[in-house]
Amino acid sequence: MSTRIRVEDAQLQTPLAALLGVGPKTTERLLERGLATVQDALFFLPTRYERWFGLSTIASLEVGISATVRGTVKSSRVRFLGRGRRMFDLVVQDETASILCRFFQFHQGTVSRFPAGTDVFASGTISLGQGIKQMIHPELRAAWRTGDEEEESGRHKVGWVPVYSEIEGVRAGLLRGLLQGLARAAASEIVDPLPAAVRMRHGLLSLREAVGYAHNPPPPSSDGPVLGAPALDATVLDAPILDYARRLGDDPRAEPRRRLVFDDLFYLFLAIETERRHRADEPGLMHRSEVAWRDLASEMFPFALTSAQAEVVDTLAQDLASARPMHRLLQGDVGCGKTAVAWVACAIVAKAGRQSVMLVPTEVLAEQHFQRAQASLGKLGLRVACLSGSTDRRTRMRLLASLSAMEIDVLIGTHAVLEESVVFGDLGLCVIDEQHRFGVAQREVLKTRRQDGLRPDVLVMTATPIPRTLALTLYGDLDVSVIAERPLGTRGAVATEVVVASTPAFTLKSTSTAASVSTWSAETERVFDAVRVELEAGNQAYVLFPLVEASEKLDLLAAKDGAASLSARFAPWKLALLHGRMKPSEKREVMRAFEAGEVRVLVCTTVVEVGVDVSAATVMVVYGAERFGLSQLHQLRGRVGRGERPGRCYLVAVGESETSRARLAILETADDGFAIAEHDFLLRGAGEMTGGRQAGANGLSVADLARDRDMIDVARAEARRCLDEDPVLTSDVWREVGEVLRARYPEGARWSGVG
Repeated sequence: MSTRIRVEDAQLQTPLAALLGVGPKTTERLLERGLATVQDALFFLPTRYERWFGLSTIASLEVGISATVRGTVKSSRVRFLGRGRRMFDLVVQDETASILCRFFQFHQGTVSRFPAGTDVFASGTISLGQGIKQMIHPELRAAWRTGDEEEESGRHKVGWVPVYSEIEGVRAGLLRGLLQGLARAAASEIVDPLPAAVRMRHGLLSLREAVGYAHNPPPPSSDGPVLGAPALDATVLDAPILDYARRLGDDPRAEPRRRLVFDDLFYLFLAIETERRHRADEPGLMHRSEVAWRDLASEMFPFALTSAQAEVVDTLAQDLASARPMHRLLQGDVGCGKTAVAWVACAIVAKAGRQSVMLVPTEVLAEQHFQRAQASLGKLGLRVACLSGSTDRRTRMRLLASLSAMEIDVLIGTHAVLEESVVFGDLGLCVIDEQHRFGVAQREVLKTRRQDGLRPDVLVMTATPIPRTLALTLYGDLDVSVIAERPLGTRGAVATEVVVASTPAFTLKSTSTAASVSTWSAETERVFDAVRVELEAGNQAYVLFPLVEASEKLDLLAAKDGAASLSARFAPWKLALLHGRMKPSEKREVMRAFEAGEVRVLVCTTVVEVGVDVSAATVMVVYGAERFGLSQLHQLRGRVGRGERPGRCYLVAVGESETSRARLAILETADDGFAIAEHDFLLRGAGEMTGGRQAGANGLSVADLARDRDMIDVARAEARRCLDEDPVLTSDVWREVGEVLRARYPEGARWSGVG
């Protein structure tokens, strides 16, 4: 390009490739992240901020404080730790003392930029390691060699410094400098689509102010809100937004962030609410049975439904009788009886002359549901079938013919039921069990299986309790029902103990044909002694590992090595291995043997998380428990104590910190899945709770669903107010908001429910 543009002269639509200092390789890397123009770059917002401080001498540093020092790199080396792991150590020295700067994650470019003899600034939190002061992952910057200390100190940045998501091949300092310069040059050009009345109602900065301050936050010495923020007037602002703003305190980053959080959530709920209103207009089916559901339930089950179950079935019966398609999420803790509720719904639909399908994530669960459905629905004369990927061709062809001929009332299956060859005669209800294992795409496939354009009703179920704030966003297009009590006479709490292993287990590979031998810590050996006691009493056990096979990246014993070691450890009782990579026939045989009591110890991965119900299993050991979230551990321990005998769960954390130990300790006293989910939500955040597929898929670039819970109701109410005023967002007031919405969510809210 012949003419280059200075950063300070850039405009919103200026291509980044045209800027001075942005070369072809940097341009290519930026384009890979969707950054083509200055406007794109300005909305590549910081993920967090670091506070850089005035210079301190190394000798004056105290453990626990954050500080910046200036010194010379005395030594610089990369140390290899084995199994592909390494770390980078620098020793920085000033005229008073030395400090160690240590990196466990780094690029080779970092090593080459800071050889011995380099003058550097290092900013970070001071800790103590092996008796010496250190900074872990500090911010390193080359120092200027002007010879003028006053000028050097003046040029050194002091204050809040934005930190951005890493872009491979682009140095963090270069990226930060570019974005800050572009914000100073072009942020004032940003047009704010949000009406002034909405900004005033919630005391929000303009978008140009928020973006500008996000990249260039005021220094820590600023008093009160940043310049340009509206006053927090209690007589004008809605109470929730006022409380939220006050809770953020005097942090000078708070006001820009509050506006950007509002935008994230406002457009999210616009998409969700638009989708909800669209679905309300879809043509549905009316399922009206001449038999009351209570009569059906009394004939199906040898027990009475709990009041919570009955309340949910009442709601489902009303949904099913309505011409409006049902889209309902049913939440319930382990053992609360969700499946019984689903069978009653299937019975209502069958008595109305239509079919139901239940989609489940594993063949093991499909087979167990099939057996139980035959026992309950069969009492009503209803015909139940099971379809999975391992169903043989002849059986499959016969089943599909019966399905299309209306000779099957309820089909239970895995992803195999989503194939085009599966044709229903008259599909009326889709039940999706363990909804977080499926995406919304699978839900949509089932909903379009009718040829007449009518929508079957949809019931999605999860035994992973979801905090209300997360449910509003992940499942905002669904109505939500909760079963908050367990049936009388069912199992009580599973006694849970956290055990910290002082050293991780390791495997000694034999050169002979003999099995590998794993060495366990004394703490873990004590747990295995407790398992032997359960086995001697005639009970069964699970020993669960986070990995199938050993990984070079993670210093954890895996299920295969664990099984090889524990086979001898628990002799003479038979042990078997179960994991998701096994052939379906192998998994079925292992589960059959375990259910029959032929296998007494099941070494497994999280393939047993849902649906596995073996009443003689009384003890579970989760090795490497720190690798799991609290809600998932709560689910896993729900596999034991399902019979008359009490259950016990040992959570073995491998050399973990006190923080991790305290997190796991919540499970020692808490048995309420919803309370545990709330803890998990606050500790881990929404992205980690729902998995990587959800993180980033919900359109949130700034908002944190845990931290910003107070803003959720505010943004949701504003979105509904907006759509009440202009449902199609085409008026002069809302046209620009509509354009932003369609750009952010080109397919509406159909991402919702991805788990």
